[in-house]
Amino acid sequence: MKIKELRKICHGDPKRDSIEAKISQKPFSMYLTWLFVKTNIRAEQVCFLWIVSSFIGGVLYFFGNYWLSLLGLAFFHLGMILDCSDGEVARYRKKCTIRGPYLDLVGHTIVNPTILLGAGIYSYKNPMLGISPVIFLILGSIAAIIIVNANVARLKVYEVLLDNKKRITSERKRFKSLPKTNLKGVMNTLIRIGPLSLIYFFTIANLLPIYLLIITPTYIVFYLGRIFHEYNHIKKKYDS
Repeated sequence: MKIKELRKICHGDPKRDSIEAKISQKPFSMYLTWLFVKTNIRAEQVCFLWIVSSFIGGVLYFFGNYWLSLLGLAFFHLGMILDCSDGEVARYRKKCTIRGPYLDLVGHTIVNPTILLGAGIYSYKNPMLGISPVIFLILGSIAAIIIVNANVARLKVYEVLLDNKKRITSERKRFKSLPKTNLKGVMNTLIRIGPLSLIYFFTIANLLPIYLLIITPTYIVFYLGRIFHEYNHIKKKYDS
């Protein structure tokens, strides 16, 4: 089967593709999918491969070597391409499951903090601006903790509703939104850990300490804002 024919079968709704996926993932993922569908590899196994690849990428930052950090970024991006390929394999084999997205979400909670902790350790070994190296290690650790807890803050909404025997069906409408191409959508792409985010540019420019000085305060503000938002949502919709 030719790539063009495979693309028609395996691609999902193009309207749901994010900006970064259209530019840096989708153009390459289909070639890997073409290889996978010729084997017995399942979508869940491809998902496992992207988690391992991106995790290795994060660990390579720990060595504090510029060239290894670039290699780590390459491994991370390979993982992001594989993250598209797993869904394509599932659609080709017509075996889309719930456990696949579950494994995918767990993967992000493993990879994202590893990347940020790696940036912290790298910056500890390569400090800048005359700032104590320990500060950068602390910033990387805080960012890694916050990126996990920001997701937990959202999930706790479901937990508290279930504990109080509330229906949660309507909650999914809040999170099931199409990718945005406006300024807010672009900023979200740059700030989060993903393809074409700021981690790419600051790694290549060898300015990861500066990255942490920018991203960690941003994550703190975002985290507090999410808690405030979820708290008010519960108050307005359920407490009455």
